[in-house]
Amino acid sequence: MATKSQLELSLPDVGETPSQPLHHVFPKRSFGKTKVVTRTFQPSWFDKWKWLHYSAPGDLAFCHICVTAIKTGRMKVTGNVQDSSFLTGGFSNWKDASRCFSNHEQTTMHKTAVEYMVTLPNTTSDVGEMLSSSHAAEKQKNWQYILKVAQNIRFLARQGIPLRGDGDEADMALILMVFLK
Repeated sequence: MATKSQLELSLPDVGETPSQPLHHVFPKRSFGKTKVVTRTFQPSWFDKWKWLHYSAPGDLAFCHICVTAIKTGRMKVTGNVQDSSFLTGGFSNWKDASRCFSNHEQTTMHKTAVEYMVTLPNTTSDVGEMLSSSHAAEKQKNWQYILKVAQNIRFLARQGIPLRGDGDEADMALILMVFLK
């Protein structure tokens, strides 16, 4: 098994989004000893496995989510990596591709990478955004209070009714309570 630093050094450059060429001429590979069968990468696999990243120079497939999670430092590789072909060497056994892709999706490593890279960012918000939206909502609420106080003062002024109170601190506290409520 490769150490963590060796594994991280051997990760391919997968970019921000998976490379999924639909109109590429995929090279044929031969499989079998007695009965030789040729197989190619199937672009239809991109529909079922959105995480699939195709590298044309080596005719290899990688798991974009797992590689990105490790490269960005969101996930550390610990223990035995069951299927390192999707991380470092690249996968090219097109004969058993569907089974291997499905098996990779069930690995703990892939599930953890999906949680860190897809699930958490989609279900949580940035703290700054949360604070900003909270602050904006509070400002809007306070603005409504100011408008209500202004409407009441205008009503009293039009009716010729004085504002009650002698201007002491109790009156100011009452106004602030109404204002900030």
